[in-house]
Amino acid sequence: MVAVMKGHRFMKIVSVIISAIAFLFSLSGCSGYPHSSWLEDDSLDKLAEKRCEDIVAALENKDSSAIKAMFSQKAIEEAEDLDDEIEYIIEHYEGSLKSFKGTTSTEENINGKSKKTTVKADYTVITDKQTYVLFFVEVSNTDDETENGIYRLWLSKESEKDAYYGHFDAGIYIPEE
Repeated sequence: MVAVMKGHRFMKIVSVIISAIAFLFSLSGCSGYPHSSWLEDDSLDKLAEKRCEDIVAALENKDSSAIKAMFSQKAIEEAEDLDDEIEYIIEHYEGSLKSFKGTTSTEENINGKSKKTTVKADYTVITDKQTYVLFFVEVSNTDDETENGIYRLWLSKESEKDAYYGHFDAGIYIPEE
């Protein structure tokens, strides 16, 4: 009888230890997930920052072909008047870059070997003549090369930014005047 009680007590202790270990592993959440490093990786922020610099440089150089080359093939096909939209933002951009600061949000979908990353970037661009809001959505898709590049872009004066929010079609959004 004493041996049975000791065995029951031993099993109870083992059960408590196993439960405690399982609980501790559950606290780690997705930290063991192989793709969780993007949470701590600022490389997408750096890519968005570089893209912002490239857009501003193309605007300052009035280089419409450089801006168009940043767009994905899908966006070029879906946008109604991309060439006119590019000319519009080039004409309305004034000054030389003094500084820019922004935020990004990212979405990453992984399915086996397929990976699609969407970066939404929102920058305040300050020139010597004006303050602008530059927003763009850039996609990288390992399964569909036509999606790689900017899908949506808008550039507004800081004072006009409310007219732009909520427009996410392909190309460059220009509010109706």
